[in-house]
Amino acid sequence: MPGSNVPNNQGNRYYWVPSQGLNFDTCANLVASPSKTTWYYVTITDSAGCQKTDSILITVENPCPQIFVPNAFSPSSNTSANQSECVYGGCIQSLYFAIFDRWGNKVFETTDQSKCWDGNFNGVPMNTGEFVYFLKVTLTNGQTTEQKGNITLIR
Repeated sequence: MPGSNVPNNQGNRYYWVPSQGLNFDTCANLVASPSKTTWYYVTITDSAGCQKTDSILITVENPCPQIFVPNAFSPSSNTSANQSECVYGGCIQSLYFAIFDRWGNKVFETTDQSKCWDGNFNGVPMNTGEFVYFLKVTLTNGQTTEQKGNITLIR
């Protein structure tokens, strides 16, 4: 431990707080796996009862991009961008994505992130208009999130 005056011997006792994200909270060599950036504090007590306290900041970076559903697309566009309605983002373990027309009829649904809506329903192009989506995603870290929003289909 940086700056510690407590000898590193078997008589030392360690107490870490908070204990969340630690494999042990009473040892010198442990593994920290916090789900968010966390300050950990340790108090070391030697065999004579002397104590030293220190801290360390474990920074957690989010390696997964944000889950994103575009709010407009144009299947008849001459550009290759925005011709279908997809769910974007990494670290997705599973998803449910459904799109409804203004009367509440389901016009598209998928559990496969690689499947995108092409603006058709039963093979027939839908008219320009507003649609509503519902998205439920489970990430690889076990976190579940839901999103609802509007999508504009432009022809």
